Amino acid sequence: MRLGIRIGMGILVLTRCATGNPCGMQMASKAATPPSRASSERVTPAPDEFSKAYLRPGLKLPEASYPGTMNPRPIRADQAARHAVAALKRRGVRQIRLCALTWIAAGVGGALVDALGRLDSGESVYSAFRVGVRDGTEARKGRYKAGEEFVFIARGADRSGRIVWLPPPGPDYDPALHEFIGEYEYLDRESFEKLESTCR
Repeated sequence: MRLGIRIGMGILVLTRCATGNPCGMQMASKAATPPSRASSERVTPAPDEFSKAYLRPGLKLPEASYPGTMNPRPIRADQAARHAVAALKRRGVRQIRLCALTWIAAGVGGALVDALGRLDSGESVYSAFRVGVRDGTEARKGRYKAGEEFVFIARGADRSGRIVWLPPPGPDYDPALHEFIGEYEYLDRESFEKLESTCR
């Protein structure tokens, strides 16, 4: 009489003697079951809803790459992008499309995010935006938290077609007539003014 007991990838075979007690054993080999094809194939995940809703098609968000070891570590690029979208929404910007993300470490540790959208303000409509959010590497005692906004710049036009900026009067402000406007230190004006033609 033979009884088969499954063990791992084989079968332990017990042979019973005439008395009914086991008197010998041997291993019967069993071929390994190959993994199903579906489990061995790599599946590319579909873009998440945030990416489909807010990122320019084809936009790859670079991760922060700072020399040395940072403690705390910077937030991820997708987190910075989400903070930027939230900051724009708080200001009333609609139809948001993120165009670029750049990390900076000098002065402030954070991400500068360029976006297109629409912000109606009085006689003006703003369509290009730069928002800066902190990366969290400078967070201390509740200050400079990750995702905290530190820059907001907007460019648009009034009803006459004249270019207008937020904060006013714009990067061409006269220091003799206006207070220092620190936001424009974070503006690459040449590329920013081309944003509506390059972000597609």
